[in-house]
Amino acid sequence: MRRISDIGAAVIGTGFIGTVHVEALRRIGVNVRGVLGSTPERGAARAEALGVRRAYSSSWPPASTSCARSRWR
Repeated sequence: MRRISDIGAAVIGTGFIGTVHVEALRRIGVNVRGVLGSTPERGAARAEALGVRRAYSSSWPPASTSCARSRWR
């Protein structure tokens, strides 16, 4: 069985509740790998402010990328 610390997540939304979700996931040991903002700029700004390594745009994943291959990393 997998441990909770092995789970990765991305949070959709970078407003108040998105930030709350990032913090809640971290408190229970989930690795928050990214956030998705309403625009690439907003996502990037919140990712930096929250210390999240990746900001996804609403067009993620690109049509040329297979979700299975990229595994959202």
